[in-house]
Amino acid sequence: MAKKFFNRISAILILLVALAGVSGFYFIGKSKQIQTADDVAPEVSAQFNYIVKNSNSACYGIKTVMQMPDNGRIMGSCCGPMYLHTYAEQLESVEKYSSISKVPSDPYDIPVSQAKELINDFKTIQLSGEQQLIYEEAKKMSHEGGPCCCGDDNLESNTCWRWKVYGGLAKYLITEHGFSSEQIAEVWDVSDGCGGDHHVEEIHA
Repeated sequence: MAKKFFNRISAILILLVALAGVSGFYFIGKSKQIQTADDVAPEVSAQFNYIVKNSNSACYGIKTVMQMPDNGRIMGSCCGPMYLHTYAEQLESVEKYSSISKVPSDPYDIPVSQAKELINDFKTIQLSGEQQLIYEEAKKMSHEGGPCCCGDDNLESNTCWRWKVYGGLAKYLITEHGFSSEQIAEVWDVSDGCGGDHHVEEIHA
């Protein structure tokens, strides 16, 4: 009888220890999530939630963008889900280019008028042979293999609007600001609007 009682007590103690371990793990994980959220400015969190709630972006063609009202906005990711910490890091990184008005200040909230202007730049700006090499080299260096994760450089194709927008931005930066392939790749990487859970320094080392 005493042996059975001892075994039962031992089993209960083991169960309690296991539950305590699980609870401890849960709260540690929870605190890490809260700490990550605390590291993001409240206004950035609010903007992130607003964009996610009102997202209208997708991998649609440039014709769709050109039919949108100029006072509209293209919000959200075109492909994968957005993550708050990645969004916050991107906003901070893009701020480096704030002196250049054509660089969207928020890759997940782009004014339609600005998107149209950059699409027009993509179609009309002519690169010299040397400048085209800079553009092509930037595609090889960038995380997505170009201005976006899908699309092409065909001037007549109705493919992904984001490729054409950031392709147009690259042409402008190369011709008007003398950007190198490394600089173009960096702009594309920190302005990546495809979504995903990563750190900016991981995709642009």
